Amino acid sequence: MADARDFRARLREIARARARGDHPPKPEPPADSVVAVDQLWPASRGESFWRCRPEWPEGYPPPEIPPTFIGTFAAFDVESLGRTPKPLFLVGFGYISADGVAFEQYLAGHPDEEGAVLEATARALAEADVLLSYNGRTFDIPIIRDRLRWWRLPYEEPRHHVDLLWLVRRYYKERLSMPACGLTDAEQYVLGVRRPADIHSSQVPELYERFVKVGDARPLEPVLRHNLYDLAATALLYLRVSREIPEALEDGADNGADTKDLF
Repeated sequence: MADARDFRARLREIARARARGDHPPKPEPPADSVVAVDQLWPASRGESFWRCRPEWPEGYPPPEIPPTFIGTFAAFDVESLGRTPKPLFLVGFGYISADGVAFEQYLAGHPDEEGAVLEATARALAEADVLLSYNGRTFDIPIIRDRLRWWRLPYEEPRHHVDLLWLVRRYYKERLSMPACGLTDAEQYVLGVRRPADIHSSQVPELYERFVKVGDARPLEPVLRHNLYDLAATALLYLRVSREIPEALEDGADNGADTKDLF
């Protein structure tokens, strides 16, 4: 009986704390149950952050790249805790070459590592001949630019940036009767691909915060996979556009207009 009374008293204490807005922290798991990033994902530490090099994801058709393909074409995608001034923590690149697509992800193991991730990102952006994104002009690039300024780091505009969202809206939406122009819609209607089981982008901040709080990479794995799916889809869309409507990618073509309306 005493145990039952103690349990009910504890419940009342928790209820009063929640009514005050106090949320007691969740107990941390035992150290032996914590899984490191490199136990779940192809990653290694370097330059004060995690550098990840995943393979081409299952569920996506292999890229068809012409053997004459030259230049540094980099698909990229950013994961953050929200719009600026909230920090970013993951930047992914997919480098297209005649040999295939090579992925690199820069991951901050803690928000304090954001500056190192941004420095590596700025170098990669400067080295790319052509940057490829999906809504990158409206979302990803402004976040990178603002976070670099917050860290008092220099920013250089990409030499050439192709925002594939605009191209999908202009050349495919009406022709394919697309109900919306989100990236997963483009995958389904333009590429004929249904994305494997994936998280929603709204879940990303919470999953990263859980990883930082506990040090367990298991909540982070679906975020890394989500970023990889976005990179693979962006690369495939660029290759499809370059085959079907190459005139849209010619020098001087308006292929990167800002578009705030995804739907």
